[in-house]
This record gives sequence, C-alpha cells and structure tokens, in this order.
Amino acid sequence: MGQKCLDFKYILFCHYNSDGKEKPTAKKDPKPVDFLSRYKKRLKDLLDDQHYPGLLVLFWHPGWLELLNTISADFNPDKFAVEYRRSERQQNEINTLLNSIEISVPLNCKTRYLNERIRFVIAQDLYKIINNLRGDRLGSEAKRLRKFLSGDVPRTLYDTPKVVEAIVHARHIGMNIPIFRLDRDVLFNDYNLSKKDNKGKCVLHHAIKKAVQYYAHYNDDSHIYSFLFSASYTKPNTPIKKWTLDEWMGAFSTRLFPALLADDKLLNEPSPVPLDVNELELNKSDWFDLDVTQKFYGIDANGIISNPNTGISEIGSDPLEDIISGALLCMSDGAMLDLPPASNFDKNVSWIDDYLKYSLHEELKHLESYEICGQLTQSRRKRIPDCQVKKERPPTKDIAQYILGFYLPTLVSGCIFDRWIKGDKKGDENTTGVLTEALQKSLERGCILGNKKLNQLREDMEEEALQRLEQIRDKWSQLKGKNDKDTLATSQFCTLAFLRGTKTLGLLLVWLVLFLAPHTFASLWVTDPEHIKREYKYGSDKKREDPGKPFVWGLIKDDSVQKITSKDDLNPAIYKLIQKLIEDAINYIEWCLEWPKFIQSVRAIKPGSLNLDVTWSPEKESQ
Repeated sequence: MGQKCLDFKYILFCHYNSDGKEKPTAKKDPKPVDFLSRYKKRLKDLLDDQHYPGLLVLFWHPGWLELLNTISADFNPDKFAVEYRRSERQQNEINTLLNSIEISVPLNCKTRYLNERIRFVIAQDLYKIINNLRGDRLGSEAKRLRKFLSGDVPRTLYDTPKVVEAIVHARHIGMNIPIFRLDRDVLFNDYNLSKKDNKGKCVLHHAIKKAVQYYAHYNDDSHIYSFLFSASYTKPNTPIKKWTLDEWMGAFSTRLFPALLADDKLLNEPSPVPLDVNELELNKSDWFDLDVTQKFYGIDANGIISNPNTGISEIGSDPLEDIISGALLCMSDGAMLDLPPASNFDKNVSWIDDYLKYSLHEELKHLESYEICGQLTQSRRKRIPDCQVKKERPPTKDIAQYILGFYLPTLVSGCIFDRWIKGDKKGDENTTGVLTEALQKSLERGCILGNKKLNQLREDMEEEALQRLEQIRDKWSQLKGKNDKDTLATSQFCTLAFLRGTKTLGLLLVWLVLFLAPHTFASLWVTDPEHIKREYKYGSDKKREDPGKPFVWGLIKDDSVQKITSKDDLNPAIYKLIQKLIEDAINYIEWCLEWPKFIQSVRAIKPGSLNLDVTWSPEKESQ
C-alpha cells in the first residue's frame, strides 16, 4: 500500500534567482538555506494552513544551464560537476532543516515534515526530463532544442526559469490545482509573511486565498476559453505626492528609473553608488520630479487611475491594470499549453513573462469569452480585486550605468515587442501585429513560414520597430523636469515679450524654457548622446570607451537626428539589438511548434516520481 499524499489547494512556484549581484552592499548574497532558516516558521504557518494547505516549489538554477548543455555539443563536464556539487550541498542542508519541522496531519497518519510542503528543486531533480528530450537528437537538431530552452547566452534571463514552472504546470494538468508564480523578494518578505489581519493570517495568506477563489471562479466559468490573471503590488492609499521612493519602487512592475532626473552627480560619479531607498528623501532630492514621474506612468494624482492614451501604457504595459509576473501570476492549463515561455531569447525584454504574454494570447483570440444563450457574459479583470503583495527591490548599483546601459534598452525592447504583437491599432481595433499574424499562420499549418515570407517578415518587423522607436523618441524627448529659477525668469520675459507685441521673441523664449528644462534619463537617452559621452563616467577613461557598453550612449547615433526614419539614424548597438530581437522572435515561432512535443515528454514520466509532483513523497530515511 502506497504512502498517502498530503492535501494541496495550490502550488507556489518561486525561482531563487539571486547570484550576489543584486545587493552590492552585501559581501555575500544569502543562500537559499539562509532564507529558509529565517522564514521556516512563517512558511510553515502559510503552507500548513488547515483550510488552504499549499506546496512551495523553490527552484535554484545552478547546474540548470549545464544540464541543458548535455542536449547539445557544448557540454562541459567539469563545470557541470562543480555546479552539481554546489546545488546538491545546498539541497542536503535544506532537507536537513525541513526534516526537523513537523507539519500537521490528520489523525491516524504518520508524522510528516516540512520538506513535503517545501520542495527545493535543483537541476539534478530534472535529469529524467532532459534525458527524454535528448533522446536520439543529433547535431543541429539538439542545438536547436537547447536554444529553445535557454537561448545562446551562458546565464539565466527573465523567462529561462519559466520553463521549470511550465514543467511543474504540465505535471499537474487535470488536477485542478492552481500554480501561482512569486518573485523571491515577494515570497521572502517580512511584510507579506508577518503582517497579520484580525484573524491572525498574514498578507500573503489573504492574497493566496483570494487567488485560489479567483481561479476556481474562472475555471468553473463555461464562458471562458483560457485565462491569465495576477495580484497587484502594494501601493499606498494616499496621494502620490506623499509616496516615498520605497513605495514608488514597489508599486509598479515598470520601475520609475527612466523618469528620474539625470543629475550630474549620478552621471559623473566614477565609482558605483547604490541607490538606497531608505536614505533618500524625494522632496529634497535633485533627481526626482513628481510631475514628470506621473507623466511617465500616465496616472492620476491618487495613483489609482491610468490613461491608456498617455504614459507608458501608450507604448507598453498599463501600470495599474496589466498582469504582473511576480505577483501570484496564474494561467489556465490552456494558456500554458498554447504558448511556451520566451526562454529562447538572448536579451532581457520587459514584460516578456506577463504583459506581452497576455497580449499575445489576447491577439490570438485565446482569451475571448463566448456567449451562452440566455446567460450574461461577465467582463474579466486581469488583476484580482483587493489582492496585493509587497514588492521589495534591492539597492541599485551604479544607477547611471543600470538605467542607460540596461534598463532603458530592456524597456525599449518590450515596447518594440508590444508593437509586433498588437500592431498600430489607431483607427482599426481589428488589426494585429506582424509577429502575431505570422505565428497564427504557422500554428494553423503546423510549420514555419517559407524563406521568402520569413524575409518579408523580417523587413516588416524592422519597419515596425523603427516606427515604434520614433514614437518612443518623440514621447520621451518631452519627458523633462522643470528648472524653477530659469523657468520663472524666462516666463516673465515671455509675458513681457507677448505684451509688447514681439511674438517672435516670445516663441523663442518659450523654446528656451523647454531647452533649459533638465533631462530625465529617458529624455537624455533618446535625444542627447553627446551629453552622455561628455558627462557620464564609470571608472577609467579606457573603460569609458569599452565597446561592451554601447547601449549607454543612447538611442540615436548623434544629436543631428531629429526623427528616426531609418536604421542609419540609430546608435549601431540599438540596430544590432533590433536584429537580434527579430531573430529571437522568429525562433520563438519555431519554439511554439515544438512545444507540444516538449509537454508530452514532460508528462511521459510516471506521476509522483519527481520531487515537484504533489503526489511525491520522500523515502523513509531507514530505507
């Protein structure tokens, strides 16, 4: 007789993603066992709840890329051995810790331990799947599959660990168990796990309870073909003028960095400076402008209403309405089966694992509700009402380098993909993006488009990207702060000029007001590369010329560019980025066609034989 399984109402999936680079103030980043030691009691209370018992699958990626390399010809046994031992030691430490903590069980059941509610998953636990995938694949076919799973770069990007989440999901199709995705800094969070309501339940428990109920409602609704939803990040119930930087940083999935004023202190500082949210006061800072930040997001003064025709939502994700990857994101079995994670991408792309995924499903008509005769079709919200979790972001090292060299190119990449997926819907809501159209045709036919059509697709995607970049340049070039002294003085001159009838002088002075307005990082990056090259320093002069940091120098090639009409107007690094994104997008179409085989391979392994299965139980120590 087999060992009886525990009851589970939900599964939490979390990728423990820190490698020591996120916290420059710490000498050594905490290991997973350190976090679990600190939060073990609170996690036990959360997962061992009588009415809402859950399972946490905590994935740690060392060795994952090396394991995937065994599929292709790039396998390095020495590196794999090092990563294998590292992750195995960590797993052993964690299992020792969790095996010392008893959990509640019904009467007449044997003693059970916390390692059955917290599964620490490492690469070694997934080798059976990789063996199935490897099979008899040879040469280019093996390398092609390897690229689908993690791209060609030797590091994990936004959607790389989402393949493991999809494996968890695939293993539980048909079990009616929702799988919720949480970021590490949302799961291991004092506010979410310690702040209690009047019933003694923590914030995260309340959010999970709401999410489970929301899932059940969607799953039982026969109007719904497929769905995705999430919670929200916690934001204050006060006007935005009273928000602290910590609250701004945690309120939205899109960070406020582009709207910060490009203060010369931030640009000129030669050594890395962590932006510590606990030490800076917004009202006294030289780099924050409330009006500019509000304009960047396109939100009202209370931070509760967004305008889809202004702010970032005009070219990308709505900060108040769209789903958030790390905030209990949940998708139906259908949504998981229809499209794979964008794990094949070699560059980070903003919103690739939430808003853009939702948009692609939406454009493919996967999320449409259909009407049943005599029944009302209710509108669906992307976010669960009254369901928030706190997001805590770490200090940022070398703020100028991070914004100019990483965050803005990543954000712009997301904006380009938004155009490829949704197209330009001005005047015609029935249009769709060139990528969506190509993907739909390929899925219908079960094969990728022919070479002639693929070449045309590349040309169309490049043209669409240039149009979106011009839209970004025009929009962000106006995202500037105000210089109170210069603005006041110039405004007085403007008034006098108009009163005296000198219209030309008045217009000239109005232009001067705009010219004197201080740059934000966004406006600086899209309009003034020469200023960046002149003022920005990060280390020695030799490092300043490092060709490995080309995104820092901005969007356009030089200050003479007043409008983006061709590739020749761009910073060559940005054009190279577009070409890489185009190839990754086309490769994603091929990944979508391969995806059903991947799912079949994952599900072919006997249920309960992987430690991420709810039906798995650890062997008795005496055996």
